[in-house]
Amino acid sequence: MGEASSALSEKDAEIAKLNGELNRIKCEVGQLSRDLNEEREVRQKIKDQSVELVTEIKASQKRKIAELETGLDYQRSIVTKRESYISELESEITNLRSEVQNCQREMQKAQTVTGQLQQKTAKVCYCLYQSSLRVS
Repeated sequence: MGEASSALSEKDAEIAKLNGELNRIKCEVGQLSRDLNEEREVRQKIKDQSVELVTEIKASQKRKIAELETGLDYQRSIVTKRESYISELESEITNLRSEVQNCQREMQKAQTVTGQLQQKTAKVCYCLYQSSLRVS
């Protein structure tokens, strides 16, 4: 019975050792499982934050693009208004030049008529002078 008892004690010791090893491995597996879950949570949190950040950046870019387009539309409307105003001014300048040319032609006609009138007036004065000399 001594051998059987000794063998039984060895087996109990071996079982105790294996149970201890099993408990240690279970603890390691539990810790690794918690670490893995924590790492998954961290990765998911990072992913969620990345998606949120990308969404915010896209929204910000869309707002900025909309602001730029609005500004560009405003600038285009200003350019269009200025071009229209320039066209109006050019048309007015052309009309004024035409009026100036008409006035110059009229002035030349008036000067010609004035010159003719002065000549006729001089002739009349000369004739009157000649007549007055004859009468006296």
